[in-house]
This record gives sequence, structure tokens and C-alpha cells, in this order.
Amino acid sequence: MGTDVLATIPVPMEPGRVAIAPDGSQAFVTLSERVVEGPDLGAVAVIDTATREVITTVPVGSMPAEVVVAPDGMSLYVPCWDAPNLHGILSVIDVGTGSVTTSVVLSGKGGGPTGAAITPDGTRVYVSTQHELGAPTENGKVSVVDTATLMIVTTIPVNPFTSGVGITPEGLLVYALDTEGDPAVIDTATNAASFPFLSSPVGDRIAFTPDGRLAYMVRDSDVQIIGVEVPSNRQGGAASETGNGLATDVAVTPDGRLVYVTDRTEHLISVVKTGAGAQPPSHPTRWTGTANGIAILPDGRTAYVTDAESKAVQVIPVEH
Repeated sequence: MGTDVLATIPVPMEPGRVAIAPDGSQAFVTLSERVVEGPDLGAVAVIDTATREVITTVPVGSMPAEVVVAPDGMSLYVPCWDAPNLHGILSVIDVGTGSVTTSVVLSGKGGGPTGAAITPDGTRVYVSTQHELGAPTENGKVSVVDTATLMIVTTIPVNPFTSGVGITPEGLLVYALDTEGDPAVIDTATNAASFPFLSSPVGDRIAFTPDGRLAYMVRDSDVQIIGVEVPSNRQGGAASETGNGLATDVAVTPDGRLVYVTDRTEHLISVVKTGAGAQPPSHPTRWTGTANGIAILPDGRTAYVTDAESKAVQVIPVEH
């Protein structure tokens, strides 16, 4: 463990994605474990950020792709896989009781969930799922779930190989990424999708600056950070390569100044300035495990980074 790591929090399974409660009091981490016989395990670990300890672990379906926190901090939405029935689901967790209250069926066979985002008013969750086996088209889709009724109000066709989903800070646009490129941009007022990118950038994860003017994408098979000017959907403000490894997640500091990118093969965190064009990143922190998912606390002082190799969550300081 490097000297820059403030704390190491062990978790019972391999951690993946991480999200932070709006008030910064808790961190929520997806967990997965392969099982030789029977369905793989999935769960969400709840971490107290004051004590930096796991409070509880909530079982969900297999291979949880994401954990999304409601704006009031009372509910979690976890897209995952219902292995016995071979379809994607959205599990809803009551944070107060630490239990799953319901699961919404998202897809038919083969339509694995890949990402999710919630509108700033907390009324809708947008969840991407991949192409379903036997479906009449090759499309993937984004399901729009009403959080009051926990029903799907509409589905939006997108490209087949969906990955991450992000929503702009004001809630007007949803970006549905695809591992083959050509991201969809969805207007949340009409739920109409367009494909405006001339360069067709490929991404697995996306994060926005607080003013919503810039977005930063990374993908797991590449080392580049792709900057996007949101109003025009043109590539711009891009940073250079993170290193020689594979980027896994991206987060922007609350003040909008810095982009943090995790790297699962080089075991490091890369940092670049937003809006500065191509630039060499700094590498402020590394350890002997991996760096998989990342989320920054609202006060901008610390970040929580998942380390699947060590089955731990690393707490690191954020540059100022």
C-alpha cells in the first residue's frame, strides 16, 4: 500500500463500481463472486465514510453493473443479472432497512444490464441492456423506470453492445455508450435518441463537469481519456493517454477542475485538468492491487477506489 492511501477497507467479494451518498456519509460498492456450481453471487456493500468500515452487505442478482443513488439518499438502484431466469433486472434497495424491496425485469434472455443513471429530480432511472437472444432486431435498449411506480414507462432502441450510461447535471440529456462506438444521446423530455457523434467515440464510462459543458469518457480496452463538448457533441478538451494500462472508470472533482481515471493493469490513478486539451497525466497514487471503480466525495477531499485484486476499497486524497 502506497503512502498516499488513507485507508484500506476489506470487502467480502470482488468490488466493482462505487457511488457516494449525496451527503457523503456512505459509500456503496457493487460486489461479485464467481461460483463453480450455481449462479454467481452479487451484492452491494454499504460503507460508513466516517469510520471507513462496512456497515452491511445487501445481496442482489449476479454481476451487478452499477449502483445508482437516489438524490434523497434513501434508495439504491442496481442493474444486475437474474441468473435462474436469464434476464436483466433492476434491484431496488431501501438504504434505511438495508434490503431489496423489489426488482424490475428489464430484458429477455441475454439482455444483460450494463449501466444506469438517475435524473436529478429522482423520478426516472435510465438503464441500458444489451441485445437480447431471439429479439427481432439487433438493438440494445435503454429502459426508463419510473421510481414512483417502479414500472418501465418506455424503452429506447440503441446500439447492440451497450455499456455505461451518464446523465448531464441538469438532467436534460442521457448518454448511452456502446463498446463498438456511436453513443446515443437521449433527450429526457421526449425520450428520443439521436446519434450525433461524427467521430463515433467508444466508451464504457462517462463523467460530466458540474456545469455540464464537458464530458469525459474512458473504455476498458484503451488508455485514452476522451473529452466531449456537450453542447456540440464534438470531441474536445481531451486528455492524452493514461499510461500503458486499461482505463476502467472516470470521475470529475466537485469543483470541475480535475478528471480522475482508474487503471486496472497499471495499478494507478491518473489525473488531468479539465478543458486543457491533450496533456500528460499525473499519477498521484498507486498500490499493489488494481484500480477499478472510483467515486469522489462531495467535499472533494477524498475518493473511494475499488481494488478487485485485493478485495478492498482504497480511500485516497484528492488533489487541490
